[in-house]
Amino acid sequence: LLDVNGDSAVPSRSFRSTVTLEGGKLCYEDVTMLAVGGTPFAHTAKNCLTREYASGLGPLEAMLGTWEGLNGATVIPTSVAPAPYVERQRFTSLGAAHNEVLGEMTFGVKYECWIDEPDGTPFHHETGQWWWVPAKGLIARVTNIPRGQAFVAGGAYVEGSPMKISTNGSFAGLGMLDANGDTGIPTTAFWSTVNVNSTTFCYDDVTLLQVHGSNFEHGARNCMSRVSARRLEAHVEGWESRRLGAVSADDSLAGLGPLADLVGTWYGSEGVTAVPTPDGTISYVERQIFTSLGGASNQLLGEKTYGVKYEYWMNTTAGEALHHETGHWWWLPSKEVVIRVATVPRGQLVVAGGKWSSGSPISISTDDSSVHGVGLLDVNGDSAVPSRSFRSTVTLEDGKLCYEDVTMLAVGGTPFAHT
Repeated sequence: LLDVNGDSAVPSRSFRSTVTLEGGKLCYEDVTMLAVGGTPFAHTAKNCLTREYASGLGPLEAMLGTWEGLNGATVIPTSVAPAPYVERQRFTSLGAAHNEVLGEMTFGVKYECWIDEPDGTPFHHETGQWWWVPAKGLIARVTNIPRGQAFVAGGAYVEGSPMKISTNGSFAGLGMLDANGDTGIPTTAFWSTVNVNSTTFCYDDVTLLQVHGSNFEHGARNCMSRVSARRLEAHVEGWESRRLGAVSADDSLAGLGPLADLVGTWYGSEGVTAVPTPDGTISYVERQIFTSLGGASNQLLGEKTYGVKYEYWMNTTAGEALHHETGHWWWLPSKEVVIRVATVPRGQLVVAGGKWSSGSPISISTDDSSVHGVGLLDVNGDSAVPSRSFRSTVTLEDGKLCYEDVTMLAVGGTPFAHT
């Protein structure tokens, strides 16, 4: 035991631990021997933990972990023959998101997908979430693609059958939002079939494009294998460092425009939110992390969208989990538009945008008619408390990130500003 305070009045002398894994529990007993003023003292810690967030995930539980596939094939409008690719997907549990107003639970996993050409050239990247809503029997995938698309595809889950999802399903809150939907190549729909078990993850995705007025089914299919912990350790550094090496300084920061100053980690302790519960308002602390995605080229349009991915955690001042979300911010230089894509595990996808000019705050809304592809998709949109719209103003000044978000709900038919 090496202790830089070993010459103090309370040095650490030794450490021992016993760990057991049994019956779904991890139990440990740690003992650190200190010398307190020359007298031995046993600084002990013991506990039994259960595996977090696995319970309740239903059909999503089999997804957890890291998967790799080397035999992907995609059909794209710029190539006659299917293009081969390799990929990695990583799934992490989000646990349960409780909608206190509806009294329902949504269980989720977040995922990130990296696709490369066989020679290692980065080809595609996306982030998102999968949701399981037991009360509805709904399984849904939410995907954010930095080229300007976000969608919610869902379907009824039947135990023992493949997962079949679509943006055109019968459930509330499904759909496709495309910031480039006003171009000659809009994205109009998505559907997928997924088979996953303990060792294999196979999918067959189809994204429907309109290529100058004609339907084109942009397909992608692959079968991935679960990456073992030992193999993962050997591969993860090479996979991700190669991607970092492919991002130029211009792509990673300079091209981000108004988003460049977001990159980093932010902490705030003075948040207040208005909620439609007896609490009325709740004070909170939060942490937000923004990471550059660089530039994503749309080969068909000959344009680039620049983006950052973000994740944030919000707790009450008493330390209880209050809110969690993941998403993207996009900067579309050719349109001078900023877009925020927020994925909330309770069942909402928000795509809010607005025009931006240098020196101005970032102001975005799901109702801005000047920005194509904005909107709010809510799988609880058929409930007594649907989410209707979202708007936000963000300022970055004097080393501070300040925001004011407003989500308009309909609580029993009455508008409520959830700020």
